[in-house]
Amino acid sequence: MNKTGICCQAYIPMRKEPDETSEMVSQVLFGESFVRLEENKLKNFSLIRLDHDNYEGWINTSSIHFLSEKELEHINTLPCILTHEVLNALRQADTMVPTIIGCGSKIRVYSPGKTKIGQVEYSLPLNLEVNTQKKRETMVGFGMKLLSVPYLWGGRSSFGFDCSGLCQNLYQQLGIQIARDASMQASMGTSVSFIEEAMPGDLAFFDNEEGKIIHVGMILDGGKILHASGRVKIDQVDHQGIFSTERNCYTHKLRLIKKLI
Repeated sequence: MNKTGICCQAYIPMRKEPDETSEMVSQVLFGESFVRLEENKLKNFSLIRLDHDNYEGWINTSSIHFLSEKELEHINTLPCILTHEVLNALRQADTMVPTIIGCGSKIRVYSPGKTKIGQVEYSLPLNLEVNTQKKRETMVGFGMKLLSVPYLWGGRSSFGFDCSGLCQNLYQQLGIQIARDASMQASMGTSVSFIEEAMPGDLAFFDNEEGKIIHVGMILDGGKILHASGRVKIDQVDHQGIFSTERNCYTHKLRLIKKLI
């Protein structure tokens, strides 16, 4: 059984069970590699674990581009560029047919202006590199580009985000890997005692009546928060939680704030 694969499309849905109708729990983005843990030949599904965050889920086996040990070894030696625009178009070098990919996708540069997966070579879009020295300002800038992207349970791409998928993607664009789910993200970093001390780029977590972390968003200046709820949007936040001006009420109860950079 081939054990290593890579995503060569915009994204591959990761599902809770080996079935196309099962809940989507996450997504594999273009250029992300993974290990196959198990195969369900009857359903044509494979259980995989992503290399970058160890997240596990089922994907359709037909969507996998399998890698040999030699290919994987070579890929791991290549420079890796992360995409930052909401959408980018890679063009197949021979036909110029576009492959549309979202922000946070991984492009491994084989030669100047070129990437390759299997036998397919792509021409890269211009200006992929960005200056990420000012991490907080840069991440806020990334977030502003994603306003109004629709909410999608299990989504972590420009085609749709859930709350933790949005935050993971924003950090990923800086080359900082954080956990996939909000409850996992809440265990990372350093706690911020008061919301007035929070800085843009810090993550705020919100719980339900049982104390379970159910939501996360990124702090902005001026008592604002960027989060995915219905769509990627900006709302007000204070020591109580998120206040929606659209609904004129508090929608999420603040539990804690974490500094990850």
